Amino acid sequence: MAVWKAFFSPHVLSVLDTLEMVNTCSPLRYNDTEILLETEQPESRVAPEIEKLMLPTICKRVEFNRDGLFDSRGWANLELGNFVVGGDSLLLRIAVPKPVVVSVSSFKLKHQLTKYGKRWARLYCVDLRIVSGRFEDGQQVAERRDFPPETDRPTMFRELFTDATKNAHKHLFTVSEDELVDAVIRGNVKMQTVAAQCSQGHEFNGD
Repeated sequence: MAVWKAFFSPHVLSVLDTLEMVNTCSPLRYNDTEILLETEQPESRVAPEIEKLMLPTICKRVEFNRDGLFDSRGWANLELGNFVVGGDSLLLRIAVPKPVVVSVSSFKLKHQLTKYGKRWARLYCVDLRIVSGRFEDGQQVAERRDFPPETDRPTMFRELFTDATKNAHKHLFTVSEDELVDAVIRGNVKMQTVAAQCSQGHEFNGD
């Protein structure tokens, strides 16, 4: 499409090269409705440079959000119309490394007794800084398995939490045991839950 070609000018390509951007569908295909670019450069360096490429009439911050606990990248989804006239129907997706800190309050346990006499447990990541609305009800299954029916909640939570976070470094998240950090995350999760329920017309009971 001509709009993509207008965007990928020599100046823009020079900036993207400086940011070490890689097109995941190389070579560039101008008939695509979206193009994905990735870099290992940090968000703090990438965001200001991308903002500088926007049209003078656009006042917008570039923000990168994680799509899931096990995706170490943060994504910015930007309409091409932010950069060139006529690009509103096209999407530029940019990914950068996105480290994040989690705590026990980033997770919630659900379990049920099955007809086979097992207790089926699922540990959900409910921290919207991480799942960013991609998953149903803002929850991603981080780990799941069955337990003997007599297993208590603390044991199930502890074992699933250990399994879900054992490769934290690989997925660029850090598990904090700081009580203050946990309190902040717990408060954020609660506010996110209230906001989601209000947007769906549900009454929040505070539980």
